[in-house]
Amino acid sequence: MFTVEAIKRLCAPSFLYLSLSTVVFVLAMFRHHAAGVLFRSAIMTTLAINVVCALFYTWVLNLICNAGYSWLSWTLVLAPFVVFGLNMVTQSNLGRVAVI
Repeated sequence: MFTVEAIKRLCAPSFLYLSLSTVVFVLAMFRHHAAGVLFRSAIMTTLAINVVCALFYTWVLNLICNAGYSWLSWTLVLAPFVVFGLNMVTQSNLGRVAVI
């Protein structure tokens, strides 16, 4: 499904999502390996499901992008990061008291 040629043909949002998913997958493997639980069946199943979901979502993003809706593809990729960033900003400001 994802050969080198297919990866080269991905639109920018799909490629960014696939790249970020790959980084997260590798970091998760290192974390589980450091904890000594990498080869437990539940962990391996979870990692496998994450890979399948990431590949499927990359494919869907690429279909959307190739259909001419690249703005929607970018929105679907970047929206979680924007929401996460806004959440971090609002959570960090909750403990502050306004001085008048």
